[in-house]
Amino acid sequence: MAKGVLELKKYLILAVVTLLAVLLSACSGNVKSNDTSAENTTTQVSTSVYETVQTSNAELPKIYNPTNVEIRDNEDENKVIIESSQIEYVCLLDDINGMVLNMKLTADGTDKFADYTKNNIGSAVRFVINGKTVSNPYINVEIIDGNINFTGDYTNEEYAAIFREIKSK
Repeated sequence: MAKGVLELKKYLILAVVTLLAVLLSACSGNVKSNDTSAENTTTQVSTSVYETVQTSNAELPKIYNPTNVEIRDNEDENKVIIESSQIEYVCLLDDINGMVLNMKLTADGTDKFADYTKNNIGSAVRFVINGKTVSNPYINVEIIDGNINFTGDYTNEEYAAIFREIKSK
């Protein structure tokens, strides 16, 4: 029985790592913030040793160096965890499950957020745009690579509206 549990864990870890790799590669193009074109690509993702599935990742424009986005502590709204200057870019990903808002941090932001998430797993943060909170996601794991994906119960249109709000400044 223990061997079966270990095999299951192995496949779950492989699936999570593969999903993260797809999300990271989807945001690695050269689309600039004022470019409104989007390139559609199809990626094969191996979810286990025996199964391959197709996912469609349409990369949408990136907003480089946003000036109106912060991540704040959920308990102390005045405590800024990540400042705009620590965000390299923000982009939307069209995932097979719908839109995902992706944020790539600078090296300084990556180190700071890794430390914060390590010490605050299970806590929520505040995703703030133009001074107003748009989301309170929970920290599920330590985020050490500087890539933050905001997912939630938003429609694609709501994600697009959040993205336009970021782009407005």
